[in-house]
Amino acid sequence: MAPVPQSTEAPANTPTVAPTETPTVAPTETPTAEPTKTPSPTLTPIPTRTPVATDKKIIAFTFDDGPDYDTSGMLDVLAKHNVKATFFIKGLNLEYADYQPIIKRTAQEGHELANHTYIHPDIRNLTDEEFLLQQTKTNDKIKELTGQTPTLFRPPSGNYTQHLLEISPMPFILWTIDSWDWYRISPNPVAEYATKHNISEEEATNQIANQILFEHGLGYLDAPAAPLVSRLSHGAIILFHDVHPGTAVVVDKLLTYIEEQGEYTVMTVSDMLATIGTGPTQGKIYRSAWPMN
Repeated sequence: MAPVPQSTEAPANTPTVAPTETPTVAPTETPTAEPTKTPSPTLTPIPTRTPVATDKKIIAFTFDDGPDYDTSGMLDVLAKHNVKATFFIKGLNLEYADYQPIIKRTAQEGHELANHTYIHPDIRNLTDEEFLLQQTKTNDKIKELTGQTPTLFRPPSGNYTQHLLEISPMPFILWTIDSWDWYRISPNPVAEYATKHNISEEEATNQIANQILFEHGLGYLDAPAAPLVSRLSHGAIILFHDVHPGTAVVVDKLLTYIEEQGEYTVMTVSDMLATIGTGPTQGKIYRSAWPMN
């Protein structure tokens, strides 16, 4: 299973922005030599999307770290509700033959494929060349398998620098709402909850999903958090991970709730930005439909 963000993940309302750092240039044998400069990436215009006709508020569902086996269950849920989402792909996963049909299915079913680096590093620790290679290797592999070239990038754990944003050919997409699924409803917490309450893991998953959505909504380290449904807002981007089977249960319940309420429509990030009229635009960083910069 693909690794998930650890405790360095920034809460939705306070994404971590690392101070901009000036790369250190190692001394050369000739002191008077010009320092080597990182070439600027070749920027190509982001394709313009047609706005989606809707009279409802808009939210975007996003999924990180896939594909893996559990992505298939998430695709089943989205198909059941006729919803399109944005999947932030870890490029290394696409080297595994078992996962390649899953990424192809994701594209064929109309979902947006986006970039989540190749190996999920903290990009603040990379050189410019290493950072851009993380992006290009992932984009190239996605295009090879699906014909779709990503235009959006999500930095692992939400960590970035202003400098990396400026040299990136793709805008950075963070999130408005963190579901904390990786902490609350991934396999280990579910098993522990089931043992503690002497219930099946299926029932444990169901109870935790209801807590996340409709009850106390505990977040990381059981910090108080409002129920997820109470945090929905126009232009919100919700962070999930398609690599946990329990997340599919949360998403199924949430989409049922959204359908019953009739207030929101769910679409991909790019479709939402095009419909609201705010992007996507290179050099911008989005925590919701409106850029932060």
